[in-house]
Amino acid sequence: MKQTITTVLSALACTQAFAAEQSVMNTNEKLKLVPSLGYTYFNIQGGDTAYESKGGSSAAVLIQMPMNADLELESGLEYIETGAKQSVSFGIFSFDTSNITIKNLAIPLRAKYSFNTTQAEGTHWYGKAGLTPTYVMAAELESMGTTQDIKSELNSFNILTQAGVGADWQVTMGGRVNVDFSYNYGLNKVSKNDNGRAAGFQLQAGYSIEL
Repeated sequence: MKQTITTVLSALACTQAFAAEQSVMNTNEKLKLVPSLGYTYFNIQGGDTAYESKGGSSAAVLIQMPMNADLELESGLEYIETGAKQSVSFGIFSFDTSNITIKNLAIPLRAKYSFNTTQAEGTHWYGKAGLTPTYVMAAELESMGTTQDIKSELNSFNILTQAGVGADWQVTMGGRVNVDFSYNYGLNKVSKNDNGRAAGFQLQAGYSIEL
């Protein structure tokens, strides 16, 4: 009798553990659609010309695919503005003498690891890293009141490495607001005639929707 009771209790325990595991996995098995908007702050570093960082914008529509309860892969389409500027200073005043704005279409390929997904409510912290291949759609140089198209002077394709951290919060059933901050560095030269590479920060805010 004792052996039978022990066997039954063990089976029940295994069943409950399996059900709990499946429940956790099921909550993370759904694909997520993540539209987002952001701010970029990029420079061109390591070249023959000294530049300063300048601000820009970004926007993305991403799909996140869960691999397990903590790990997700994400990709999609992203618009990223990179570039740089030069300026002169007169005392406390500073004036831009030239602005380079590069508008890129990108397909990010990233892994996202969440640290506390077992908590259904509250804040989820995560880290992410990956590569972002980019294509230059347009590029302009503004200087002394004139605007020049410089796309032909730049390499059309680049790859940005990216690493960052972020957090998200539950706001509605199946939806979470997220904010993340990342650093990007280009593996390829920006210009055909210079060794400078794109480098900068990106701040993004988005909303994830379970599909």
